[in-house]
Amino acid sequence: MIIEWDIEPSLEFIFDAEDQLTQAISSNELGEVDGNEVGNGTATIYLYGANCDEIWKAIEAIARHFSPSPARALIRAGGPEVEPRQVNFS
Repeated sequence: MIIEWDIEPSLEFIFDAEDQLTQAISSNELGEVDGNEVGNGTATIYLYGANCDEIWKAIEAIARHFSPSPARALIRAGGPEVEPRQVNFS
């Protein structure tokens, strides 16, 4: 799963967002936050686990309350060859 911003929030914000997401998915052993990319006016947080739908259920409310709000979440059941389901936040 990927959460994307079309702006470049501060690193402090991204690290705090990662901490919140980690708490939500690791407490139920659903997966893990697998890093971020920040730069060139955008930001991305990567999450990984066995069941993308369960991860989305665990993090959706948290992600919807981020400020600044993400642009979208890409929810993918499988590897990069699988077309993701896109959820827009705006």
